[in-house]
Amino acid sequence: MSSEFSDGIDLKEENKLLKKKLEISEKKIIKLESDRSEYEHKERLEKETAIDITERKNIEMQLRESEVTQSNLFENSPISLWQEDFSEVKKYIDNLKIENFDMFKEYLEQNPGVIRECAALVKINDVNQATLDLYKVKNKEELLEGLPKFNEESYNAFKILLLAIYQGKTLVELKSSQVISDGSIRIISLRWSIVPSFEETLERVLISMVDITEETVAFKELEMKANQQQMVVEFGKVALDEPSLPILYDYGLKIIFNALNIELCYIAEIKPDNKSIHMVAGLGWNDGLVGVYSRKFHEDSQSKFTLNSNSPVIVNDYDKETRFRLSSLITTHNVRSGVTFRITMHKLDYGILGVFSQQFRQFSSFEVGFIESIANIFASAIENNRNIKTIKAEEEHYRALIDSSPLGLAVIQDGLHKVVNPEFLRMFGYENADELVGNPFTIILAPKIVEHLEKRVSRRSEGHDEPTYYETIGIRKDGTEFPFHVNVKLITYQGKPASLGYIEDITERKIIAERLEKSRIMYQNLFDNTPIPTFLDDYSEVKESINNFQQMESKEFRTYLDDHPEEISKFASKVKIINVNQAAIEFFGAKNKNELLNNIDKIYNEQMLEYIKKELISMHNNLTGFRVETSTTTLSGKKVEIIVNWSVVMGYEQNYSRVIVSIIDFTAQKQIEEELMVTLRDLDQKVNERTLELQNTNKELSGFTYSVTHDLRAPLRAMQGFTTILADDYIESLDEEGIDVINRIREAAEKMDSMIEDLLIHSRLSQKDIKLTNINLEKYFLNAIEINQVIISKKKIKIDLDITHEVIASETIIAQIINNLFSNAIKFTGPGSPHIKIWSKKIEDTVRLYIEDNGIGIREEYFGKIFNVFERLHTTEYHGTGIGLAIVKRGIEKMGGNVGVESVVGEFTRFWIDFPNKQ
Repeated sequence: MSSEFSDGIDLKEENKLLKKKLEISEKKIIKLESDRSEYEHKERLEKETAIDITERKNIEMQLRESEVTQSNLFENSPISLWQEDFSEVKKYIDNLKIENFDMFKEYLEQNPGVIRECAALVKINDVNQATLDLYKVKNKEELLEGLPKFNEESYNAFKILLLAIYQGKTLVELKSSQVISDGSIRIISLRWSIVPSFEETLERVLISMVDITEETVAFKELEMKANQQQMVVEFGKVALDEPSLPILYDYGLKIIFNALNIELCYIAEIKPDNKSIHMVAGLGWNDGLVGVYSRKFHEDSQSKFTLNSNSPVIVNDYDKETRFRLSSLITTHNVRSGVTFRITMHKLDYGILGVFSQQFRQFSSFEVGFIESIANIFASAIENNRNIKTIKAEEEHYRALIDSSPLGLAVIQDGLHKVVNPEFLRMFGYENADELVGNPFTIILAPKIVEHLEKRVSRRSEGHDEPTYYETIGIRKDGTEFPFHVNVKLITYQGKPASLGYIEDITERKIIAERLEKSRIMYQNLFDNTPIPTFLDDYSEVKESINNFQQMESKEFRTYLDDHPEEISKFASKVKIINVNQAAIEFFGAKNKNELLNNIDKIYNEQMLEYIKKELISMHNNLTGFRVETSTTTLSGKKVEIIVNWSVVMGYEQNYSRVIVSIIDFTAQKQIEEELMVTLRDLDQKVNERTLELQNTNKELSGFTYSVTHDLRAPLRAMQGFTTILADDYIESLDEEGIDVINRIREAAEKMDSMIEDLLIHSRLSQKDIKLTNINLEKYFLNAIEINQVIISKKKIKIDLDITHEVIASETIIAQIINNLFSNAIKFTGPGSPHIKIWSKKIEDTVRLYIEDNGIGIREEYFGKIFNVFERLHTTEYHGTGIGLAIVKRGIEKMGGNVGVESVVGEFTRFWIDFPNKQ
């Protein structure tokens, strides 16, 4: 890790040196270009004023010398240089005649092809040898033939150049990526500058490129490695808490799973018989494997191979693996790459840790080291778990702590090493504890600080206060020195005073600290320039006061604040405002930072004190962030509604000394919400009123139904009764015309009665609740066939019945629907060979029922009308009330279904009904 980082630093310093050389080269080239321009100007004057021939020759000689110097500088520069002509690009942009910068920027976004067109207009006059080396080509011709090899990021960079040209800029610096001849992508720091005297035409532009790929990649790798090291430390701390092995297994596997973005991993313990392994924890495997899967050791298995190896077993491609036989676990899960580790401690094997990918992957040495660190912690935890009962009582706590810690730990007594853990040995380059135990603690210290630390230990043993956490310099067995932190705890070991030292190698941390300082500067700029009002506060004194309250008071903290509201302001007064950005100053209406800080008490109102109360309760509960709506007051007295985001900065969760408080103004949104609530209340009232109207309408409809049933039918039945009397008692007194009149009255009354009955059925379908159940349609059709058997036999109708599905429907309604549709089919079957077909089929989530006759048919323009009440297409030759199909439509829709018709006049009519396929 250290050497890799050092290489990155050298590369960065080299790039800085190259940039300095580049600036000098550019200045010289620009000066020479300026001389060339001056000469050309003099040449024009000569033509106009006939300058002396001697002076002209002197100028020509100076020009040749200048050109030679310029060529040498250009060609031999260690920086990639390009001489290009952007004049056609300049003309293209000028011809667009776009009025302002924003319009031009929008034009490029809406017309991305313009960027590619402009890129094609650039003329490359020359490139130097460094450019050929960068692009890995032999000569300029090969480079130019391969251009343009722009990727999307390159065009984005070219877009920035076009915007700069539009604004008249003469210098642009940016980062981009370039595709070189072998197809790889390099990250480039690019500088684009116009040669003086060519600002109007852009005929001469100088472009320089510095390859910063390695530096960028090194920084990203450094961040990744630092994160993984921190994960190992955190996992070690979890292991120190002595959780159960299943919990520790799951936690550790999740760390690996997330850190490396792999698909599969497991821990397999060796069974007591030492002949097989058992998967005790895993992620990504098929259900039912974890906790169940076991496999015996075979001599040609990967498990046996791993346990026989002194190093991790890495498989880049299982398809090409020949060292061992693949298990079914690997093949059934399509594993492509993987690495397995012995979980071992003190020459005892406890199991195997396996990490696998279903994609081709080459595990880096650092990734392998990271996983191995986790495996070592697993081993320590397993060993501690298995041996803890046999460890002596007074050593129990310290030995478990030391053996399972990812930090270097050592017990020092009487100036000698008594106990050291594996990480301590690894850190200082020793192979076993016997090399250190019994030797003076100074053996691991750099000679130049031994005397100083001996005095510190002596003073501590005499009872003087000495730092217990400090940085010092260690020396490894091979003589190399490195910085480390030591945290000393006074303990009792074997009945005597001793010191327990926690050792942490901070070599990488120091490197990271330098990077973090640069990041701090960058994030400070972000803090200052963010448009969101933001405070950086120190809540450490508040947190300390809350902790003291917990020790002194038995009362619940929330109750305490409710009973003593004046204490909220006292707690709030201990908050220290470290920094505030410009957006916050402007939001509260202050002229500057001092004015805001000096008047900070003016922004608090009653609601803000309630917000502070929530802050205090959150800190009491050890929360590190929350979001709340409240209100505040600006310095001018204006009340504003805000959303406050309160978050403890990562790394300061213990003392709360760094807290970010950001504010979002949502006064306008709050007003809209209030207006919306008023609108919703009004709407709710209107809905209630409409519901009441509908209820009244239903009552009126029920009254109408009752009236139709009783009042309208009563005189109709009287008519039927009187016609019957006339027919029975006065038939001999009536001639043929009188008898015909009586029959017509009787038929009209019967028709009217049928219409009233159908209207009542139609009305009831709209009002009453229905109960849906599983229905066998075939039973209802058989019943309808039996009822109409006389007319079926008389008309010699052939019936095909093929019902294969049950449906969800109301028994009452389905009987009415089937009777109406079946009666229609019988009524309209044509002469000759009348035929009715009835069948069902499933269509997606519905069951569709078909009833088809080969009768007279229906014209297409009537398809939508026949389901209306009183709509009859045949008024004389076919009897009916005109309500039957309306009852069908109302009934099926009541059950959540649908009805339709298909027909060809003179050939067939096919009605279909869709039943919903769910209860």
